[in-house]
Amino acid sequence: MDWVQTTWILRAVAALIAVPAGIIGIGFTLHKWRNSRAAKQLEKQLHQAECAPQFTRSEIAAAIEAYVIPDCSQVDPAGEIDPSIVVDVRESIFDTADRFITHSEKRRHQLILADSGMGKTSFCLNFFHHMQIKRPDVNVALVSLGQPDALKRLELVKNKGSTVAIIDALDEDPSAMADGNARLYEIMQKCAGFKSVIVTCRSQFFANDAAIPNETGVSILTPRMAGQNTSYKLFRLYIAPFNQNQIRKFIRSHFPWWNPLAYFQRARADQLAKDISELSSRPMLLELLPLLVKENHPYTEVYDLYEYMVNKWLDRESDWINRELLYAVSVELAVLIHLQQMAGGRDRVDLRTLQSIASSISEDQSMWDHLTTRSLLNRDGTGLFKFAHRSIMEFLFVKAALAGDPRCLAVKWTDFMKEVFISWGYTESGSASTAQAEPILRGDLRTMGLLPLSDAPAEPSTISRPDFANAAQRRGSGAGAKRTAPANWRTDSLEIIEESGIVTIKDSDAFLEWRVQNRAVFAAEGITDQYRRNVSQVLKIHSQPKGYRLPSYAELVSLVEGLEAIGRGELIPDDELFVLGDQLGAKRNLIAMLGSQSTIAGAISLDRHRAIRPTDRVISTYEFGVFTGAKALQNLRGVGLSVKRGF
Repeated sequence: MDWVQTTWILRAVAALIAVPAGIIGIGFTLHKWRNSRAAKQLEKQLHQAECAPQFTRSEIAAAIEAYVIPDCSQVDPAGEIDPSIVVDVRESIFDTADRFITHSEKRRHQLILADSGMGKTSFCLNFFHHMQIKRPDVNVALVSLGQPDALKRLELVKNKGSTVAIIDALDEDPSAMADGNARLYEIMQKCAGFKSVIVTCRSQFFANDAAIPNETGVSILTPRMAGQNTSYKLFRLYIAPFNQNQIRKFIRSHFPWWNPLAYFQRARADQLAKDISELSSRPMLLELLPLLVKENHPYTEVYDLYEYMVNKWLDRESDWINRELLYAVSVELAVLIHLQQMAGGRDRVDLRTLQSIASSISEDQSMWDHLTTRSLLNRDGTGLFKFAHRSIMEFLFVKAALAGDPRCLAVKWTDFMKEVFISWGYTESGSASTAQAEPILRGDLRTMGLLPLSDAPAEPSTISRPDFANAAQRRGSGAGAKRTAPANWRTDSLEIIEESGIVTIKDSDAFLEWRVQNRAVFAAEGITDQYRRNVSQVLKIHSQPKGYRLPSYAELVSLVEGLEAIGRGELIPDDELFVLGDQLGAKRNLIAMLGSQSTIAGAISLDRHRAIRPTDRVISTYEFGVFTGAKALQNLRGVGLSVKRGF
């Protein structure tokens, strides 16, 4: 092969390499240009709007980039074991909101609910942008109730009858924290003249669905049909967690088809999204997915994900400020802002306050002049400083509480703070530092809004196989704030009273009172027949109304966890049959056994050797009843634990 041929071959190889590289470069440039153009267009629209809100440039850019329009549902997904699957009746939230606005003479008021980080503010910004393009005939006013003057801004709108009011973050309104319903009625009255009103709020801001108002108090002035209410209804919508197609769309936007080098990263991102349920339910955390993939981190806890996000920010800002100083100032600022809001103030501070905080930690003030909108701590258009997302502030507040800041124990926490605190208990550092949680656990939980710390375990009902796994893994009927607190936090929550072989256990964490027979005492006195009875007799005895009843599977697991935490696991011994109050169906009763025994004569095995975390106990569950022979049923002898709700 001569020199000329070699040169042509090298040129051909270079061309083959250059073509895909060029495609990747062009694709990346177009992707960035499109996002930047959309963000600038939205920023311009916001400033030209009649009621311009105070959103920072970084907030706008983050809301626009790779935005995936979520679905909505009229059912709260937070109360389901797997909301992404259960919420089947769903529709694009843009389509639903558009339809409400089109028929605003009948459906004028919407309350959009979602958990922290699910994209309520991103919806507001993107729907505002959508209205500017798709519905130029309708004016839009967008305000955030994190600003004390939000309603005054709405009062300045001239043509209210042709304007849609989008009001973000009812849960951040200091006036709403004292009485949410009263504040919501006040807002609706002040917005009575608008064509349509959309209000966003955290789901957990209201105690339950029944606590959410159905009426607005705004009178209908147009002719009404017979039987129609005199005031407008308040229609509620819930932002649904992303389904698989929406998650896939998000992943493809970050690992696009035109980049063949991203093939394996896409596969890794798909797997992570399946493994970490919080990524699909919180778009804000889903935005971490590209970095988690590239750096191959094994995080599964919400606390770890926020820790990772904050550390990334500190690393990025370390070129101009010491990361420890920035972290210390940010934590102090988080505490200050939350205390300020609980006292009726706003969610941001001025430069003088920030400098005052910094001066108590460092003498160098010049560095704060470099703080721009690049970071989690933003400066808005008026020069005030705030966190880019409220959940970041709340995460840092919990960090302050764990570090021993007494101010955090004298003020009400939010539902997300509670979730972060419980999540921390499951992390590697939290599991190894139970003593760090004790000042919080022994504080005034009622004042902090942490009582009960965990939802009580489910009462007896008709259950299915997935319920065994959820109970044993310390999951309640939902995710997030409904998660059960770590078992090793319960050492102070159990009170044991022993008398004549009967043990009374008061569990303040689950708000349950138990009556348990001590097998060792009965065995010593030779009266084990009173300890074990035919299971049919046990069912008959506990069917009589007297306050106490048979426990559910979830309640039994909770009791075992608590007793193991205080070293009294022998009260629920291995190889005994405990009759449960749950059923698989009519006359299909359940019994449970702890220990390694595999089979029970006369009973049908359902779920064997399920590990009860974090103990070393295992539990197996069996069915007896309609499918059990009469003879086998007579030989089946078990123990009837007794429990009641409350003390």
